[in-house]
Amino acid sequence: MRSSLSILPLVLLVMSFFSPLVHATSIRCGSHLLQDRGAEHGPTMYEVLKKCGEPEERRGQIWIYKIRGKYWSLHFDGYGYLWRIHRED
Repeated sequence: MRSSLSILPLVLLVMSFFSPLVHATSIRCGSHLLQDRGAEHGPTMYEVLKKCGEPEERRGQIWIYKIRGKYWSLHFDGYGYLWRIHRED
């Protein structure tokens, strides 16, 4: 038991290096859940429009939505796939 507790800090440190690689954020538009995919393909711009409607604002490949009183920026890659969701503070 003691030896497994001594490696716990090391395991947590290693996991912290990989956490940006598995980061995913999601938002809910009505009954639809949108999730960014990072390196994988997320939903397309068309799919986001269909599920969430028109954004509050468009800044090129970044769309701003107001959902439940909070602003969210949805970032699309050059091919029109959602790759990042960020909460605007």
